[in-house]
Amino acid sequence: MEKQLGVRLVERVGRTARPSAAGVELLVHAGRIEAATNQAIEAVARHAKGVLGRVRLGTGATRAPSCCRRCWPISSAAFPTSTSR
Repeated sequence: MEKQLGVRLVERVGRTARPSAAGVELLVHAGRIEAATNQAIEAVARHAKGVLGRVRLGTGATRAPSCCRRCWPISSAAFPTSTSR
């Protein structure tokens, strides 16, 4: 990050390390950065878990009645926000 920003964030002397003036400035924003990162991770994780998105199922007219009678109760129980058209 120091290279990207072009400033020293940590002053290293021997075995000790302290935040530089720029490091102290960055620490002021650290809580908000962490919170925003966590929110972004949670939002994207819903996609990975399959919670968000749309699935469309299609069938021919002759199979639709028997197929839908068996499948719809299962899918609507697993995905309570599902809809049919």
